Amino acid sequence: MCDRIEFAPERNIDESAQKLVDRLIALTGSKPKDHVMVAGRHLLPVFLELCARQYLHACCKTALAPRIADEPADTLWILNAKGEELVALASNLGRDLSPNGTVVIAIDSPNSQSFPFRVRHLLLDSGFDAAHQRAVSIEGNVYLFARKSACARAKAA
Repeated sequence: MCDRIEFAPERNIDESAQKLVDRLIALTGSKPKDHVMVAGRHLLPVFLELCARQYLHACCKTALAPRIADEPADTLWILNAKGEELVALASNLGRDLSPNGTVVIAIDSPNSQSFPFRVRHLLLDSGFDAAHQRAVSIEGNVYLFARKSACARAKAA
């Protein structure tokens, strides 16, 4: 019998990625069997942390890359994306996210007047009910969390 731990390579631990993944998993309720898509820039530490936690259906995406996942994501984390890149990633929510999925978007500039309005509008256009959106602070950063509601799923069908 093979013991996976015995053969696992040592990994450098990125404590900030560990803490962020802990919080995002708790926020979204993600399980290792879920399809988790991480989108944006500088995602390798977060992606490796998901892999280390046995998230076998985790994948990364950039704004300009074509969708390569077989199935839409149960959870989409948009991190380290700014400006038009963030808008491009958020505008593909209908295609990249499953009907019962959740999305977490890191808000890089929460004080910008147009930014929250624009992102919330994209979420509404993608079938997210305004009542199921909330901002959450994680270690000084603001994340917009949204879950599709039954009404929004029915409207999209």
